[in-house]
Amino acid sequence: MLDFSTEFVGMVLPRDRLTTQVKHVGMRNGRMLLEISTRNQDERVVLKGKAEVTSPRTVFVFTGQGSASVGMGMVTCSRLSSFNRNDN
Repeated sequence: MLDFSTEFVGMVLPRDRLTTQVKHVGMRNGRMLLEISTRNQDERVVLKGKAEVTSPRTVFVFTGQGSASVGMGMVTCSRLSSFNRNDN
């Protein structure tokens, strides 16, 4: 997590049932931008937040079953221009 901020925008009372939702709303320089909101049982927003987090790494896994060849993963990676730009 690179940056995180929250603020209470409503009152939370004892025994309130709260539901938190996290939405992926965009990207900045390869990092995910998230919006966080928490609502009470009346669907009123009581907390808002934002976060900027690094994206998970991409992994290619080859099981070895079927027609596989030495270097097959490298050929696949060289053909994906987005992989070459972001994850070398």
